[in-house]
Amino acid sequence: MITSIFSRPFFKDRTALIMLFVAAALLVINMLVIFSNLVSRNYLVPVRFSTYDIGGIDRDQWFSLYVLPIFALVSFFFNALLSIKAYQLRRELAIVFMMLAIVAGIFGVLVSNSLLGLQ
Repeated sequence: MITSIFSRPFFKDRTALIMLFVAAALLVINMLVIFSNLVSRNYLVPVRFSTYDIGGIDRDQWFSLYVLPIFALVSFFFNALLSIKAYQLRRELAIVFMMLAIVAGIFGVLVSNSLLGLQ
């Protein structure tokens, strides 16, 4: 079973694997940043910016920030699976999906770091 998964042409392409490892490294960095800065608090913490509210920043309980690593994990796995499936159609399409995963990972690290810095 495992040998059949890794025998796909995607895992033999050096460029695709490098991009997959970079996206995975960004995922790990994002998780480490979030879990190292997330502490339990008795007061409400900022969770998102809203222009509809007068204050501009919506607040919620501290554990609602666990949605950030869950979103990063889900988006990485969907991009990786999409890239592996798309590689059979076109190599360039798979590379574009992995580039989008890397861009999403960079934005994820920046957004989570800045949002956790507001606490």
